[in-house]
Amino acid sequence: MHIDLPTLSLVIIVVNLVQIAVLLLQFYSNRTIKGIGWWLAWSIFIAVGFTFLYLRSFPGVYLYSILFQNASIMIGLIFLYVGITRFLGYTENKIAVYSLYGLYVFAIFFFTFVNDDIIVRTIIISVSVSVIAFATAFALFKYRTKHLYTSATFFAVIQIIHGSYYVFRAITAIFDFSSFDPFSINFSNVFLYIDAISSSMLFTFCLIIMVNQKLNEEIHNAKVHFESVFNTSPDAALITRMTDAVIVNVNDAFCSVTGYTREYAIGKSSLELDVWKNAEDRERMMEEIRKKGSLTNKEYTFVQRNGEVLTGLLSATMIDLNGSYYLLGVVHDITHRKKAENELKAKNEELERVNSEKDTLFSIISHDLKNAFNVVLGYTGLIAEDIDELSKDELYSIALKMNKASHNLYNLLENLLDWSLIQKGKTTVNQESVPLFRLTEEITGQIQHTADHKKINIEKSVAHDLLVLTDRSMLSVVLRNLLSNALKFTNPGGTVSLTAEKHNGGNILISVRDTGIGMSKEISDNIFNLNKKSFRAGTYNETGTGLGMTLVKEYVSKLGGTISVESEEGKGSLFTVILPSA
Repeated sequence: MHIDLPTLSLVIIVVNLVQIAVLLLQFYSNRTIKGIGWWLAWSIFIAVGFTFLYLRSFPGVYLYSILFQNASIMIGLIFLYVGITRFLGYTENKIAVYSLYGLYVFAIFFFTFVNDDIIVRTIIISVSVSVIAFATAFALFKYRTKHLYTSATFFAVIQIIHGSYYVFRAITAIFDFSSFDPFSINFSNVFLYIDAISSSMLFTFCLIIMVNQKLNEEIHNAKVHFESVFNTSPDAALITRMTDAVIVNVNDAFCSVTGYTREYAIGKSSLELDVWKNAEDRERMMEEIRKKGSLTNKEYTFVQRNGEVLTGLLSATMIDLNGSYYLLGVVHDITHRKKAENELKAKNEELERVNSEKDTLFSIISHDLKNAFNVVLGYTGLIAEDIDELSKDELYSIALKMNKASHNLYNLLENLLDWSLIQKGKTTVNQESVPLFRLTEEITGQIQHTADHKKINIEKSVAHDLLVLTDRSMLSVVLRNLLSNALKFTNPGGTVSLTAEKHNGGNILISVRDTGIGMSKEISDNIFNLNKKSFRAGTYNETGTGLGMTLVKEYVSKLGGTISVESEEGKGSLFTVILPSA
């Protein structure tokens, strides 16, 4: 049987070209993996080396082909070693590697052009190839990882066999066992070509297996990392199917926040768990996910298993798992933060309200105090200067006006004192069983002189045995202010009525109705708000701060009651107070 070794070298070149194509595809598919580019360079230089081997059959380029063949093959093997080392996460000893290659090229050049000796070249080549093979095997054994253990071990064994063959070839060259002309037909040369073909194929096979195992390792590590982040995240996280919203996984924080166990939640949809306070929110969220693929820190309200509502910032994105789309959602609980923000907002609003009321009150008080004192000072000055010239009737008229101004001033100071106690939080409610008939008699007695002066009739309808559970002083302020307000805005000859009766079994309903000038809707809607008062003079040009009605509202609330007002311009007003009975 005739074996054409030049033709066999062409077969090796073709095999290496296929190898280049395979490794080129691996390089473009997995550029992020270190080492693959060096393997591609290995396959290219091996192909170049065997091309120069084929060219040795042409006499004109024989010596140059020897030099470039051996230089290309050796640098290719070095690149394979470098690629393996870097693929396993380490760096080669550059000085040692490139020094060895420099000495190798120099030796090949010397024993080709200076002293052409094929036996010495064969020994140098065989020893160098075996050194690189054993170094590669050592790197594979030393740096192999758990996921690459099998393939790296197999590759290392092949390298050892490959290196051992070249040790044997070096030994046979020392004893000149056979001819080493690469184109002479003998067992050594045939086995050399078989080794070249089989080692290239096995090397490529091992490299592809290692890349796949490396990818599997990265996928495994990414999965472990994802699961670790997912399960240890302090925020509630869940994964649901996009098709039917069924939950496939939740973390511990989800269970802690919602109150549902992992076993209970998995297999149910979020709608079945009823975690959304508003189902429409979920629909809007899903619509945005379908349009944009994700959303970040959108505020929603959710319902825990115990019925409590929590506020959370939801971030969600679509993920592809095994060809199916899922939704990864993470909810950061901001319930406490929102509560603190709302409390701070409420306190700020309360502070603004109090400051506004204070400014308004000071403005009103300064005006009313000044008017009251001007009346008193003006009339006392008139008396002091003209007392001998004033008649008895004139003195009586002045006295009445001074008395009215003094009463207004007293009521103003009394209301101001009560209001200041409320603002300081020093008002205490001392509830007791109070006979309502006796209290109303007392209050109407205090304002009777005003009613008589304006010729207004006060009508009362209060049962003698009616008892109310209240603070006597506070209720006195409420009734006095309501009745005084009714008298103030009722024309002479009108009527103010005070009634009290049992209401819904456990309450007392107190009504103050007048036939006065009434109020517009704007005034009645804001009558208890000091900041939005529309101040009007009474039917006798009586002045007022509006503070009295604010006190009424505050006191009724503290007494556990309610107050409402009905009014129409020109038809009078009705104030209704509901308090608990004794």
